[in-house]
Amino acid sequence: MSLPRIWSRSRHAFCSSRRHFADIASRRRGIVVGLFENAEKNAPSTSDNLTAASREINERSGGTLLKQLNYTKPLKNGHQRILYGLDKSDESLVCSVVGLGKKAAGVDTSEQIHEGKDSVRKAVAAGVSALKSAGVTMIQVDSCGHPDAAAEGAVLSLHTYDKLKSVKSRDPLVRIEPLVLNGT
Repeated sequence: MSLPRIWSRSRHAFCSSRRHFADIASRRRGIVVGLFENAEKNAPSTSDNLTAASREINERSGGTLLKQLNYTKPLKNGHQRILYGLDKSDESLVCSVVGLGKKAAGVDTSEQIHEGKDSVRKAVAAGVSALKSAGVTMIQVDSCGHPDAAAEGAVLSLHTYDKLKSVKSRDPLVRIEPLVLNGT
């Protein structure tokens, strides 16, 4: 008779711990910040390659952002990396660092495309999509020097056609906001 009582208590403890982890996942917030390409091919990233917002995040984390990025190969244009644990006061913060390509990218005269804006659009879209697939429900986006392109990439990457899906199978809504820091 004592065995079922123990089982019911342990099952209750397990269920309550699952609820706790689900609560943390639903409160997870993310940020998307940019990183420009290095002038040298395989050189480690420095603070000169960071955007203003990512530079401030790096300073707040005590250099952890650049330290984690330099453990792997350089970030290519349009690609992203997800980093955890940058903010010790906020464990639920997830950071997506996106590759922005060359720092002084301008208009390509043959194709009439602004390469800098196009890089920001693609990179932010990749970062927001990665954060959404990680279960983040509130995302703050760095403008990366081109706020209109960043907003366009973020909004278009979240588009899903859910009209014909049942309510249970729809993707959760993700809130997007501009990243506003003290220095920017």
